[in-house]
Amino acid sequence: MILAVLIRWHRSGKLSEYTEVFTFTICPENEGQSTQLNFTEFATQNNADIMSIYDASDASDPATVVGEYSGTNGPTDPVIASLTNPTGCLTIVFTSTGGIHRFWLVSVYILC
Repeated sequence: MILAVLIRWHRSGKLSEYTEVFTFTICPENEGQSTQLNFTEFATQNNADIMSIYDASDASDPATVVGEYSGTNGPTDPVIASLTNPTGCLTIVFTSTGGIHRFWLVSVYILC
């Protein structure tokens, strides 16, 4: 069974004087399942807006970073929770300086 959800993140507006940090953790409901992310669109402010993806249920361990992405260099291959990840979760941390049009589109799958 595969559960699919489509998430579109789109933000534009006035220039911020501060950095915004958004954290999204996506977990399967049952043990033995894993999360997969497929990005089909990705455009952020290069070297200012950074997306970090963690193979974990939080972003506390730098060793679990799968990758960091910025500009138009988003993930090109599916990002899948590893077999050594007991939770099957993936965590996205999106750090943005604000004030510039940025967006990403991701399909989320829970693999059984």
